[in-house]
Amino acid sequence: MSASFLAAVAKRLADARVRLTPELSVDTLLLVLVHLDLPSRLRAAVVNTSFLEASRRPELYTVVGKSVLSRRTSWDVLRQFAELLLGPNTRELDLANMRVLNEEAEELHYERMRNVLLRGGPQRECCESGHMVLRDVPRMPNLESLDLSATELTDDVLYTVATQHAASLKRIYLWATEGISDHGIGCLAHPDTLVDVALEVVDLRMCGSVTGAGVRALVSGCPRLTDLRLKGLAGIDDRTFLELGANCQLLTSLDASVGSSGLGARKQPGVTDRGVKSLACKHPYGCPKLEQLLLSGNSRVTDAGVAALAERCTGLRLLDLQGCSTCGDGAALALAAHCHSLEVVSFQCCARLSDDGFVALCTRCPRLRHLTIKLCKVTQAAIDEMRAAHPSLVIVDHGPWRETQQRLEQAKV
Repeated sequence: MSASFLAAVAKRLADARVRLTPELSVDTLLLVLVHLDLPSRLRAAVVNTSFLEASRRPELYTVVGKSVLSRRTSWDVLRQFAELLLGPNTRELDLANMRVLNEEAEELHYERMRNVLLRGGPQRECCESGHMVLRDVPRMPNLESLDLSATELTDDVLYTVATQHAASLKRIYLWATEGISDHGIGCLAHPDTLVDVALEVVDLRMCGSVTGAGVRALVSGCPRLTDLRLKGLAGIDDRTFLELGANCQLLTSLDASVGSSGLGARKQPGVTDRGVKSLACKHPYGCPKLEQLLLSGNSRVTDAGVAALAERCTGLRLLDLQGCSTCGDGAALALAAHCHSLEVVSFQCCARLSDDGFVALCTRCPRLRHLTIKLCKVTQAAIDEMRAAHPSLVIVDHGPWRETQQRLEQAKV
């Protein structure tokens, strides 16, 4: 959207002599405008007074996401939109992958984001310990969800978010946001305010500058966390899991996958049985409500750790043990004995899983609908039998163990 077009729209909005076309009720127009993006809403606002009134209704901007903001929306449009239409009714703001926030410019990305998150007007700033202190009244005091994924923002933005929205913000998504570090993550959990942190969902996957130290600081100040995504972060180890067990009793979903070997990949071996067992501690510690756990690539997790988890977290619905090569029948038998709500399980590359554990999972977990057993020691006869007995169960395999070994040996020759 060009600056000339924006100027023309602003002039039309200021002109009292709007078109004298047939008027519709505002409630009727809202049903149409809710499906339009921001440029289209601006165009519709100049049709007549009904369209103008409807386009300014606060409830139209309760959820501001991909359907409203184009990824190519210019900064001038975004700024004016924020100043005029964002406010107490705004609950969700999705700025993921916004190109305007990734463009190289003389202005700091922090300065741009501040104008979106705070009320417009004179800015009063001072320097304290090298960080900008903001003293403006928040524009969105009821903001609950903020998505800044894949943008080039800095820790200062998270400081702004923490100080202005800690009491209301429940969900923040920072996937692949490379400009943030442990300091910024710590600000989310320990803002310079006396309000309780409301965060329930935090997505930090593939944030290359965030480590286990930052995650531990976050966890220590966010007792309401229910969903934490840490895939690909460095330094996620037993200490991180111990902190989770001590502070996050409401946790239902945890992604601690090691991730790829590229940028942001974990440099340490990962979690061991000690860390997994900390999630299964007895009251008042541990995470007894855990339903989804992804441990892909944590090769030091064994049957003992999974067995302890199964005994305590009986509500597990999804468990990913891909690459946990020392897990096998012991883990499968424990899951079959205690976790009857299991729906999705992956034992990929778990060479110790044989027919015994495989059959136990299929027969004793009635809700199981997807089971991955690639590169496991399960025979074709057992696979065929379970597929016939449970036709709704999807079993993903690369053939029986012996045939797989033969193919690998032939490839080496």
